[in-house]
Amino acid sequence: MARTQNYGAGFLGCGSVGRVHAYCHVVLPYYYPDLPFRTRLVGVCTSRPETAERAREALGFDFATTDAAEIIENEAVDVVHVCTPNALHKDQVLAVMKAGKHVYREKPLTCDWAEAKEVLRALRDYEGVHQVTFQNRFYPAPVRAKQLANEGFLGDVTCFRPVFLHSSNLDPKRPAGWKFQQGGGVQPDGAELVERLRRDGTSRRAGLHAPGMRCPVAIA
Repeated sequence: MARTQNYGAGFLGCGSVGRVHAYCHVVLPYYYPDLPFRTRLVGVCTSRPETAERAREALGFDFATTDAAEIIENEAVDVVHVCTPNALHKDQVLAVMKAGKHVYREKPLTCDWAEAKEVLRALRDYEGVHQVTFQNRFYPAPVRAKQLANEGFLGDVTCFRPVFLHSSNLDPKRPAGWKFQQGGGVQPDGAELVERLRRDGTSRRAGLHAPGMRCPVAIA
């Protein structure tokens, strides 16, 4: 019988998206029982002790911390999930890569092109696996849109207007989160939309119209 590889997972950030990442680790063997590996939720880091401890208790991590280095430098951690606000992505990802750990991180890659080039340079000597999450590509609607585009049903797409409706910010009493304070929706979701355009066989130069944008953005 082949030996099963075990991977320890550490989390930087564990808000709504981080919990989804953790859930996937838990349910993976239920859907794919014959995988040659198993994963374990080792450590979780958030910005406040109470939220870190809450995540540890609820999701089954071995330990909780507010110090990202305790996750990144932990010998039991093989892969680090970066699920923090956008402004933290670049520095945290570079630190994880420098430690030689695998990276599975949320979009966007970074906040701007200059930061992205830093990550790209670091990838040249990086021997681990680095992946950015683009989960929306697997939703039924995008999958169907890609099928229609590939079949030629949509013709030469020159304008793209995405709408993603959800209720997470309907409560007027809910405190403003980091997306409102530091910028959020356009960067991660915009990155996914550009990726969507690239994959759907649209024109090499198409316009992107997103709700709330003052003008369209051309995707070359």
